[in-house]
Amino acid sequence: MSNYWIRTASGKKFDYSLGVDNDVDFFDIAEHLSKMPRFAGACRPSLSVAQHSVNVSVLMERDGGGPIHALYGLFHDAHEAYIGDMPTPLTDYMFALLGTDVKERIVDGIDAAVYRKLDLEYPIPDKIADKLHFFDKAAFAAEGKALVKGFQIPDGCPTADMGSISPVGQEQAYRMFTERFTRLNTARQRWKAA
Repeated sequence: MSNYWIRTASGKKFDYSLGVDNDVDFFDIAEHLSKMPRFAGACRPSLSVAQHSVNVSVLMERDGGGPIHALYGLFHDAHEAYIGDMPTPLTDYMFALLGTDVKERIVDGIDAAVYRKLDLEYPIPDKIADKLHFFDKAAFAAEGKALVKGFQIPDGCPTADMGSISPVGQEQAYRMFTERFTRLNTARQRWKAA
């Protein structure tokens, strides 16, 4: 094993150099994301990546995608459990400096490991990926507008009705994420059996 690893909340090792061969743990992902703030911590009150992921999952399901689409939505930022929530302007600047998207290369291996463990197709099928991108951006717009001082929705950014956005604490965000995962996974198993 390399020296490119971290210890997760459950005590497991996660090795960045293994990429798709990592044994990811869904409850580690929930634990880490529930403690990770969106918008580099600029939200007041703080909104976790776990709650954002639940928001995107709800939008995907509400659009008629069923449990499979909703699972993609719930785990679309799962890689952030291992690398953090890096603001897009920072990753764009890193690309400008390095001439390559280093983050994306690392993220691809982590996402592949997550979706393989979920028994979901990866790369994400185009139709689902397009909806996921739309609803991720729509959630970004709604969350930013509601919680970040001075935030302006970028031109061309999609929007969606998310009602009132009320950030919850770490424990509740963890429960929201894990309960949604359990419900969606059970619904998916029933759907497969039918």
